[in-house]
Amino acid sequence: LPPGPVGLPVVGSLFQLGNMPNESLAKLSKRYGSLMSLRLGLTTTVVVSSAEMAEEVLLKHDQDFAGRTIMDAVNVCDYPDS
Repeated sequence: LPPGPVGLPVVGSLFQLGNMPNESLAKLSKRYGSLMSLRLGLTTTVVVSSAEMAEEVLLKHDQDFAGRTIMDAVNVCDYPDS
């Protein structure tokens, strides 16, 4: 896994996201880079925070991510009316 902040037992890095998770993730990406891992509760998540890294992940590592579970929170963000 890519580097990322050390989380606490059970909650992982949720406490580091605060009220403005987008700003917190931007700050974390400055420290850990455009590809980092976070534990959100008991789930380890890989966060991509730049267009260049997203392109590399999607084009070169697509098979690595094809079978991954999509978290409910991501589905709600993508489809707020559902």
